[in-house]
This record gives sequence, structure tokens and C-alpha cells, in this order.
Amino acid sequence: MRRITPWLAIGATLLAGGCETVLPATAGSYAECDRVIAAYGKQRPGFVDVEEWGQRSWDSFRGAYDANGDGKVDRAELIGKFQPPLNAPGRAMYDREQARNFRRLDRANKGFIDRADVIRDATPGFRWQDRNHDGWLSREECALRRRTYELI
Repeated sequence: MRRITPWLAIGATLLAGGCETVLPATAGSYAECDRVIAAYGKQRPGFVDVEEWGQRSWDSFRGAYDANGDGKVDRAELIGKFQPPLNAPGRAMYDREQARNFRRLDRANKGFIDRADVIRDATPGFRWQDRNHDGWLSREECALRRRTYELI
């Protein structure tokens, strides 16, 4: 049986999933977290839980894309918001990327994105930032940023 060297295993892991770096918090990220915690941290002062974090994500998403205010974002609202002109370079790539984003969020193929879809999408990010895994984001955890490198 062949033995795999540790360096080969590490290289295979990096190629399969990329790598990630935790970036230090900045004054701007702390200020944003203070705003989020003040606005959404209702259950425990100074912290937000996954539901409050998800509500923040939904409010932001809905504010940016729900043009008709019905609480649902359909494909036309998502794609049409920042759509470049028909003859603009990169238009086809933009349309494909937005269609991919829509399919990723609308996993149930309902034809629209609602609050539950956005909260489900925000949950993995919350779990990543919750470094002590207590179910709450503190100001320090909220301010963490990450950079992900995907190796192809």
C-alpha cells in the first residue's frame, strides 16, 4: 500500500476546497457591527443570534431588490436591479451570474426568493463568525472578516 506524504495530503485539500484567512477587524467593521447589534440584538443586549442576523440579511436584501414591496423577490427584480444595457460588454456574463444566484437562493423552485431563503443563506456565515459556538455573535465576532481563496 502506498503512503501519502503529509504535504501531498495538504496540497490535495487546498486544491479541493481552497483556503481561508481570517482578517483582523477594522474600525469600520466594528462600527457596522455596533449598528447591527443596536438595531437587531433584542433578545440579549450586546449580541445577535442567528434569527436576528438572518433578519438583518433579509432587510438588506429586501431593501435592495424588492421593487414592488410584496415581500418576495422574483427573478426580474433580482436581475433587473443593476442590469447593464443590452449591448454592454459582459452583459451575458452578468445575466448568467444573476440567474445562478437566483437558483442558489430559490432552492425550492418557487419562482421567488423570500425571507426564509435569505435567512437559510445567511446561516452558514453566522456559524462561521460564531467562533465560540455559543449561538450568539458578539461585537468582536461580528467584526471578523474572511478572505477565501479558491484554487482551480
